[in-house]
Amino acid sequence: KATCGNTGNTGPASTIPLFRLSAEVKSDLRKHREYWSSFDNPIDPLTDAMYDLFLKANDQEAGIQSYSQVTSLLVGEYRRSGLNFVD
Repeated sequence: KATCGNTGNTGPASTIPLFRLSAEVKSDLRKHREYWSSFDNPIDPLTDAMYDLFLKANDQEAGIQSYSQVTSLLVGEYRRSGLNFVD
């Protein structure tokens, strides 16, 4: 599956089998992954775990995954209603 950003979260593009993508798209995905990987550091898993605990302690049951859920809800609403956020 293709991943979005450096979070490992899968997005709508992740449902497309990679073997069906053109060489150009595969190259773009690889460059995208390499770009975001350049921001990885050994502290990320620790800070993610701490922030996940913080969110859960503040009644966000899904913790850090709530960000993905909100994004999915926003994209779904955009698609459902045809909203245009760009003027």
